[in-house]
Amino acid sequence: MATQHDDILNYLQKYGKLTPWKAFEHLGITKLATRVSELKRAGYDIQGKMIKVKARNGRETQVMEYWWNDLTKDTASWLEHEMDRVDAILAETTSRPLWNDLTKYRAKLEKRMKAVTGKWK
Repeated sequence: MATQHDDILNYLQKYGKLTPWKAFEHLGITKLATRVSELKRAGYDIQGKMIKVKARNGRETQVMEYWWNDLTKDTASWLEHEMDRVDAILAETTSRPLWNDLTKYRAKLEKRMKAVTGKWK
């Protein structure tokens, strides 16, 4: 039996995007944001943005629309390359402000790598 997580991933692979209404209508999922958050913590690169839609009353409202960036291998490769590049600059820099900025940037890259691959470099 498939879990709600499986249903969401399968839907995103097949159709590309998913809104809370579509999740309820097609998958019977009422807490899409919670399931997406759980998938993100598990390492899936689920992205989202607010989009404008018409409500039943005809007024415009906003809902979250999600999609899955299933580019794990390419993304991980780029992140690894970028971290190596930052490491090389860090090894040679004598500027404290630059070193601080690059250290923060590298931490963001590491966090992204963990989200994409489920592990640190």
